[in-house]
Amino acid sequence: MDSASDEHADLAARQAQIVAALTGLACVPAGFDARHLDVARRALLRKRANELQFVWPILIASLGARLHPLFAEFARERPTRGSRADGHAFAQWLRRRGELPLAADLELAEARLFWTFPTDASGRPTASVRRTSRVAVERFPGGMLVRRGRRVTTLGRPSER
Repeated sequence: MDSASDEHADLAARQAQIVAALTGLACVPAGFDARHLDVARRALLRKRANELQFVWPILIASLGARLHPLFAEFARERPTRGSRADGHAFAQWLRRRGELPLAADLELAEARLFWTFPTDASGRPTASVRRTSRVAVERFPGGMLVRRGRRVTTLGRPSER
C-alpha cells in the first residue's frame, strides 16, 4: 500500500470517528475539543428535530416547547434514517412512554396508510417506503382509518387513552 492510500484510509477513519461522536455513538476522538464537538452535536440534533416539521407537522405542533428536549433524549443514540423514518420512530417512542398526543397519533395512523416503516435486524428503523397497495387500514385510539386509493375514511371517534 502506498502512502497516499494510507493517508486516505486514515482520513476516512478519522472522519468516521467524528461522525460517530457527533451522532452520540462514540466518544470524542483524540485531538478534538469536546466542548466544540458537543455544541455541533446539539446544533445537529436541533436541526434534525426542526426538519420533522415538513413531514410530521401535527406531531411537532402538538409537542410545542417539549419537542427539542424530548427529541434530544430520543435521538441521543439513534443516527438519522431520514425525516419520515425519524418522525415515525420518534412517535412510536413517545407512544411507548405514554406521551404521544392524540392529534399526533392520528397523524401517525394516516402516515402508515401511505408509507411502511421497516426496521433492520436490530430493530432500528430503515428508510421509509411508499405503500403500493391501494387499500390500507390503520388503527388509532378510538377508531380506524381506511384508505381506498387516495380517499381516507375515518371510522369511530378519536379518544384519549
